[in-house]
Amino acid sequence: KPSSPIELLVLGALRYLGRGWTFDDLEESTAISRDVHRVFFHAFIDFGSTTLYDRYVIAPTTAEESKRHMKEFEKAGFHGCPGSSDCTHITTERCQYNLKNNHLGGKSSQTTRTFNLIESSTRLEVGQVVGMTKPWFVSTNSSWVFVMERFFRTSS
Repeated sequence: KPSSPIELLVLGALRYLGRGWTFDDLEESTAISRDVHRVFFHAFIDFGSTTLYDRYVIAPTTAEESKRHMKEFEKAGFHGCPGSSDCTHITTERCQYNLKNNHLGGKSSQTTRTFNLIESSTRLEVGQVVGMTKPWFVSTNSSWVFVMERFFRTSS
């Protein structure tokens, strides 16, 4: 039996994550069964959170490496800042009822989780990811996320 086109499976995984499509939506738009999309999605997430994460997220491991990322921010008066940060909200379906309020934020009426990413802002390393948080409740203030994450406790 011929395999499903990898391009459509990757596109499906990204649409599931980024646009909130269901596996049923993906089946209708690609003619690939929802079960194939579901199985691929879990493999894709596993691959992304291990292989791709290890390849592209290069967190400083020493104080010297951290200082290199903070240099330009220190010149601007932001001492201890490791890079610029942003977060993305991922819709969480079937959230436990007792946790629903924790997953509701000001940006969406849907239950979501937030992932924060820190990017190097040095001129030579623009776009280098230097840290990424685990998923947090969307109601958690991003400043508190940074305090709680190991990367931020150990690198500043």
